[in-house]
Amino acid sequence: MLHKLTLEFPDREVFVQEYHRNLANGGTFVPTGLALEPREVIEVELDLGFCERSVALQAEVVSSVGFSFGVAGTRKGVAVQFLMSADEVRDVLGGIAGISPSPPPRPDRAGPDRAEERLSASLAARIEWHELTLRGRTRNLSRTGTLIGIEGPPLPPDEAVRVTLVHPTSQESVSLEARVVRHVEVDGRVVATAVEFDVDEDAADVLEAELDELRAAAHAHQLGGIRGPIETLGCANLLQMFSSVSQSGFLSLTHGGEEGCLTLANGTLQHAATGRVGGIKALSRMLSWEEGQFWFVSEAPEEESDEDPMPIYGAVLEAVTQLDELSRIDRSSLPAGARVRREPDIEAPNPDDKTASLLLTLLEGVHDQDWTVGALLDACHAYDAEVYRALLELLDGGAIEVEA
Repeated sequence: MLHKLTLEFPDREVFVQEYHRNLANGGTFVPTGLALEPREVIEVELDLGFCERSVALQAEVVSSVGFSFGVAGTRKGVAVQFLMSADEVRDVLGGIAGISPSPPPRPDRAGPDRAEERLSASLAARIEWHELTLRGRTRNLSRTGTLIGIEGPPLPPDEAVRVTLVHPTSQESVSLEARVVRHVEVDGRVVATAVEFDVDEDAADVLEAELDELRAAAHAHQLGGIRGPIETLGCANLLQMFSSVSQSGFLSLTHGGEEGCLTLANGTLQHAATGRVGGIKALSRMLSWEEGQFWFVSEAPEEESDEDPMPIYGAVLEAVTQLDELSRIDRSSLPAGARVRREPDIEAPNPDDKTASLLLTLLEGVHDQDWTVGALLDACHAYDAEVYRALLELLDGGAIEVEA
């Protein structure tokens, strides 16, 4: 017998708000004292007291909140994903209280006037390009493409790639051909890559249904997390707090156009990445974000990582040390978005400086590429403070020129 949970809406305005925020996307959060298991099928009754109606929908539990740890402000309950598609949910609920259902997609999927619905959807993703496989997470997902923050070098525009998207709970995956269409840059650094799916018209309906299911699952998964502003506690405190109260977890941080991901397990930092930068270097950057949003779920994603796990305290201490070193450097002559050009006839002041030698190699390697300070920081594995010191030495010695 299915567990039955009730979500009450005595007020129309509250229902409309929840409809646009969650219900229309195929999921919702239901407060309850029952510790239900993930993947368990339950029945959710929407008690619409404002119009004296009720709607019962079957749903799958995506995650439970507030049972394994107690963080201030956390409500006990479950995030659920409805078994019917988001389109079907909108058809059922759309007419209630005067809310119009979303219009059906235009018959011509390739038409330039088609309005695309893009939703926040954080899913593990892989991009395969020739022999290279890059990992990352989606930032949104539509029926025609997605934006992915990939942990690796930017891919050339218009290149054909293969994209694999992973369901957040079942770990089942969907792979499809795609093409790189643009990059998103912040301070001269590529922080995300947009791809457009190459969809066979005969398989379009099946693919759209799979993508709708992935979007709904991602949305429901996010509902089951804890979210809030970074500035409330600060990144370092958030990281240490969540690692102390949960055996495992995934912490996502956003700051302007940048996004960072941290995977925790048994008091250790398993993985850290922001854009193409990983490890302590990535963590150090995230610790400098004084404002933005965080989202935490207590289930760590099953992702491969080349990094050695580090105790949280040690990782934070090392990252703070690097931030302190960076704060002591005058970087006013090296704005992140400024272009850097190699002066061909001038040698490096210190040939034994490995970081400086790598920077010059990068600047000499691709003559038709505009390198920015930010892009060079991302391309070097050395900590940001070390890269800045090398750039300043090269600039003072005349080996490079910086154009703001």
